[in-house]
Amino acid sequence: MMEEERDRQSDSVGVENDDRESVSPELSEEPQEENTGAEINERHFPKRKVAIVSACFAAVVVIELIVAFVAVPSYEYGRGMECLGQGNYQEAKDCFSRSNKDDASDYISYCDAMIALADGDYEAALASLDGLDVEDSVECRKEAFYGRGRALFESGSLSDARSAFLQAGDYQDASSKAELCQNALNLLDAEKEYDQGHLGRAQDKFESLPEDFEYKDISVASRLKTLSDNQQIVDLCGTWINSGTATGSTKQYWSAGDNRWEGWDLDMAGQYKLEISCIINDDGTIRYKGSAEFEYPTNYSSLSSLVKTSKDKASFDVTFDGLPDTLYEKDNTELTYQGGSFALSYNKYDDAYSAHFNYEYSCNVIYDTKTVSN
Repeated sequence: MMEEERDRQSDSVGVENDDRESVSPELSEEPQEENTGAEINERHFPKRKVAIVSACFAAVVVIELIVAFVAVPSYEYGRGMECLGQGNYQEAKDCFSRSNKDDASDYISYCDAMIALADGDYEAALASLDGLDVEDSVECRKEAFYGRGRALFESGSLSDARSAFLQAGDYQDASSKAELCQNALNLLDAEKEYDQGHLGRAQDKFESLPEDFEYKDISVASRLKTLSDNQQIVDLCGTWINSGTATGSTKQYWSAGDNRWEGWDLDMAGQYKLEISCIINDDGTIRYKGSAEFEYPTNYSSLSSLVKTSKDKASFDVTFDGLPDTLYEKDNTELTYQGGSFALSYNKYDDAYSAHFNYEYSCNVIYDTKTVSN
């Protein structure tokens, strides 16, 4: 019994051993399958690594772009505004130039304008501020125009200076500066009339100015006193005409010696002008300049309708110590001033025209009406 039991156990063991032996190859093959999977995983692992590296690189690029195009420009813009508030315009300009904000270029122009204003370059400042509407650019334009006005005034460009001050609007005393320019312009205009001997016009223009106004050593009060002291001379200046008819005559004398003559008295129906200017010299003397129109006969005829005339002009430039008397005296013509009017006389005697006759031509004009004051 015991032997049979041992035999069964031996068989069982053999069977188990056989089973183990038959199973062992199968078990030995499973690790090979696992190794094959590991090799596959190893082959796929680099691709995943590339993808991860690419994603990381892209993220870095994005970050760099954000820094370059968002963070840095925003920082530079903020730094620029800070410098602007501190009055560091050059540094602010440099910061704005590194910013991509929409209005950065406007602030660059604003900084250029502030730098130009500080340098006194008002033309450059106005060029930079043209069309600009940031910060206090409107007030800065006024300041630039004001500065331009002052520079032009100092250089004597009064008309341009006045225009600049008007464009400065309500900046400081721009309005009064514009008025100053206008008064100076009017004063120079009055002085020009004074220098040219148009004393009536000069007096009117000086009287339109503030009496205490002075410019370039020209005093309104002083000029008005001089004109007032020479009022009679002022009243002479201007254009005069004849209120009555000018007269003329033409005569024919027999040269036989008995002094017989015949002739015609003529009425010159035209209007003749005398123009006179009076320059007050520094030594107090008066220089009279001008001319007087007149007409005179040039022939004799037994028929008055055949008498011919010619027009002429007597031009004078003389100096007197006070009112004039004789302004012109030559070429058979004399022009005098007396009793508030001017008188011109022309007289020509011709004894060479004919062997039998001598001729005399004459005319007289009284300029007694002043039509224009100058």
